[in-house]
Amino acid sequence: IIGFTDDLKYNQELIMKIRAQNKKNYQEKNNLFSKEHIKTNGKIKLSDFSPFIFITFDNYESYLIEKENFQNLSKNDNVDSVYVEETPIFGMASSASEANVNTSASSTIVNMDSAKDLIKVNDSTTYTGNNIKVGIIDIGYPDNITNFSKNEIIDYNTISTSDHTTKVASIIGGTYGIATNADLYIHTYNQTNNSYGLNDAIDWLLEKGVNVVNISMYSDNFTNNQGKYDGYSAYLDYIVWNNYLTIVKSAGNKGH
Repeated sequence: IIGFTDDLKYNQELIMKIRAQNKKNYQEKNNLFSKEHIKTNGKIKLSDFSPFIFITFDNYESYLIEKENFQNLSKNDNVDSVYVEETPIFGMASSASEANVNTSASSTIVNMDSAKDLIKVNDSTTYTGNNIKVGIIDIGYPDNITNFSKNEIIDYNTISTSDHTTKVASIIGGTYGIATNADLYIHTYNQTNNSYGLNDAIDWLLEKGVNVVNISMYSDNFTNNQGKYDGYSAYLDYIVWNNYLTIVKSAGNKGH
C-alpha cells in the first residue's frame, strides 16, 4: 500500500521510481521468458512496463502453422493467459466536423465553459495545466503551432501534421482549450508497422513521466474483437493499475 501526500513533486518522484522498478523487472523477465520459451517466426515485442509479450503475424495462416506451440505455451505455469486476436486497426473522427475548434469561434463547436463546469474547474486562472504532462496518441502532429504558444510540444514517431491531432490537442491544451499551459507529449500510433504498436507509444509516454493519456481513436469494423475484452484491454488495465497512468479513451465515433 502506497500513501500519497498532496505534494505533486513528491508524488511524481515516487511514481517514476515505481515505473523504473517495473521496467527493470519486466525487461529482464520478459526477455528471459522469450528466449527460453518462445520459438516463433512472428514478430516479437516485449513490454517494458508489464508482463506482456506481443507476437504479430502477417496473416492468420502463418499463425495456424504455430498454433500448437501457443496451445502448449498456455499450459506453462508462468503464463496466465494467451490472447489470440486480430490486430485492431484504428480510425479517427472526421476533421470536417471539428473545424475551428482552436479559434475564437470554437464555442460554436465545443462549449468550453460547460466543459470546465462539468469537470468542476471553476477558476480558469488557477487551473492552467502548469507542470502537467499530457500524452496524446494520435495520427500526427498539430498543424497550427501559433495556438499552442504556451505549451511545450514533444513528439515521437510523428511523420506529418494532422487536422485531427490539432483538434484533440487544442481541446486539451490549446489557446482556447482546458489546460492551456500543459505540456503535450504526442506519439503517432503507426498501425501499418507490425513491429511497432500501441505498447510502444505507452512505453514512451511512461518513460517521459506522463500521467494522463488521451486516445481519441475507434476500432475499425473489420476485426472480430470489437466491444470485447481482449489482449489490448488486459494490457492497458495492467498498465493503468501498476504504473499510475490515467487513460482517457473515446467511446466511439458515429456508432463505431
